[in-house]
Amino acid sequence: VVGVAGDGQEALDLALAEKPDILITDIAMPVMNGLELIRRLQEQGIQTKNIIISGYDEFDYARTAITLGVTDYLLKPFLPGEMRDVLVKIIQELDNRKAFDQNLENLVKQADRKRFLEREQALRNILQGDFSKEAVMCLGYPDDGKSDSLYQCCLLNLNGTSWNFHVSDTFAKFMEELTSGYFGRELGVSAVGLDPQKVMVCFHAEALPENVFRNAVNTGLRKFTASFQKYYDVLIYC
Repeated sequence: VVGVAGDGQEALDLALAEKPDILITDIAMPVMNGLELIRRLQEQGIQTKNIIISGYDEFDYARTAITLGVTDYLLKPFLPGEMRDVLVKIIQELDNRKAFDQNLENLVKQADRKRFLEREQALRNILQGDFSKEAVMCLGYPDDGKSDSLYQCCLLNLNGTSWNFHVSDTFAKFMEELTSGYFGRELGVSAVGLDPQKVMVCFHAEALPENVFRNAVNTGLRKFTASFQKYYDVLIYC
């Protein structure tokens, strides 16, 4: 239990702060009733499993509760076992949902790692003279010579680190870090490990003004450097 409130407004403030998984509320409360409380929370993007307790066995209340996605509607008086059964069911649903979300997150990470490694191999092939359509398209680069395509490559040297960019798992983990929020979605990012502590990162974008593109790259590199320099000696050559 993360909190108990004496009225609807206090419950709203508490739920916004704590973001609970389960909300148990009476319909009849001072200041704000339970249905309005749930509606306000949903407007703020707080998604909870809602259990309503009520002494009102009226269709309008039940209909509103259904509209708001209320999980269960318990009529007073009820036995403790009824509440326990409802909570057991909801907790099981939450556990199943969390397991599903975790599995989905793992699948997305696996797909990202596979893409990072495929792009690294494609970029390595290009550096070795393979300008095939397959290699270029694997990097997400256009193959039609469009003049509005922008590119910038940088050499990152992480001295005194445990990173080894020749190890696939380490390289993929580094790319997860690099693409985790330092650069906007408008930038394509690919890289290739040159030696255990050096990696060449290439950025590209379509239909962006050049100054916007350069600024986005440089801003992202500053954020990356500020974060990584807490732990490593980072040198960047662009």
